[in-house]
Amino acid sequence: MLPPNKKFPKRNIFSGLILGLFLILFIFFAPARNIVVKFFVAVSHPLLILNKKDDEVSVLKNRVAELESKILMLEPLEKENQELKALFSRPEEAKKYILGAIISRPPQSPYDVLIIDAGSDNGVKEGMTATAFSNILLGYTTDVFSKTSKMKLISFPGEETNALIESVSTGAKISVTAVGRGGGDIEIKIPSSLEVHSGDRITTPGTYPLMLGIVERAEINLSDPFQKIFFRLPVNLQELNYVMIEK
Repeated sequence: MLPPNKKFPKRNIFSGLILGLFLILFIFFAPARNIVVKFFVAVSHPLLILNKKDDEVSVLKNRVAELESKILMLEPLEKENQELKALFSRPEEAKKYILGAIISRPPQSPYDVLIIDAGSDNGVKEGMTATAFSNILLGYTTDVFSKTSKMKLISFPGEETNALIESVSTGAKISVTAVGRGGGDIEIKIPSSLEVHSGDRITTPGTYPLMLGIVERAEINLSDPFQKIFFRLPVNLQELNYVMIEK
């Protein structure tokens, strides 16, 4: 019980009456209830739209990365079109892929390692080639389990990959070995006498090459007969959602 000298402030009584009236209208008066519901829908709708737009932006970023990788490969393939015509009688192999969603990536997984949700139950085996958009070489599967697989990126420290550096100005190609340095960085050593420029393409050798990256910079030491070429994978791994494993 309240002490005899305590009284409810008139403001509290008025607020209580207003709240009670509001509840009566909400419960028993349908038009008022509809107005309240519409109000909350109108307030929350922009938030729902923002979440939807974030998802759409992520999808668009992946699409842009895919198109950029195809553009990078288009010019050299056009240059080789005449050579490939000579091989017209040789049937092109239709590649088949196993699609795997990335469920762990750096920093959740060790650097330069991805874990995907496809495993031996899906046909994945150790040593299979892992690509982004089917035309960028990411790495190779290493540990394969029934439902998941671990893949090692070509930027993994010490990982060696046979490659070609193609000049964007002359089309000349240099056979090299790319070596992973960790953290997404890859290095190539070639004689200092050879000319390499920023923007030159780096691909795998073969009739159907895969993109490895673009030359970012060269490091030359006058006391060293070799120069170092640095590049990174041409795809943002933080925005990549799926990988394609060649069967």
